[in-house]
Amino acid sequence: MDGDFSLSRRGEGRTAAVNPELIELELARQLMIDPEPVSTPMRRLVEAGGKRLRPSSFQLTAAIGPRHEPLRTAALAAAVELLHNATLIQ
Repeated sequence: MDGDFSLSRRGEGRTAAVNPELIELELARQLMIDPEPVSTPMRRLVEAGGKRLRPSSFQLTAAIGPRHEPLRTAALAAAVELLHNATLIQ
């Protein structure tokens, strides 16, 4: 393992299995639609950063399947991260 986590797909060349920018954009998008009492503490946790190991693992796992949809995967990966952060606040 050389640290290159991209996958080779037929006809697509090499595509990144983990897209941290897409996760960050999706986290911001999901926090915009939450009510203010929920979004304020969650936004603080998200903006604190971190390794984002859970959503990255989710993206890698989703890329194994036959129909990899990066946008849908990012939405679900962000939801996993937000759920984890909610358990930290509670």
